[in-house]
Amino acid sequence: MVALVFTAFNIVPLLGLLFLPLAILSAIAAILLGHLGFSASRRVGVGRKLAIVGLVTGYIAAAALVWYLVSWAVGVTTAFG
Repeated sequence: MVALVFTAFNIVPLLGLLFLPLAILSAIAAILLGHLGFSASRRVGVGRKLAIVGLVTGYIAAAALVWYLVSWAVGVTTAFG
């Protein structure tokens, strides 16, 4: 049982690094599409709330990615520095 838990805790950080490019791309896509949707909602007059939600979630995801990368870099430099 202990070996199974130890293996799971070793795999989780690797999965985080594996899916990091996907998280970066999705945050960029949310920000870009949110801005496109917001400008289109001005012309059409509908969908402004959804565009704002897209912008907010995109910027939150980008901030979380920056926080993750900074904390990862600090952890690596602390462990190996």
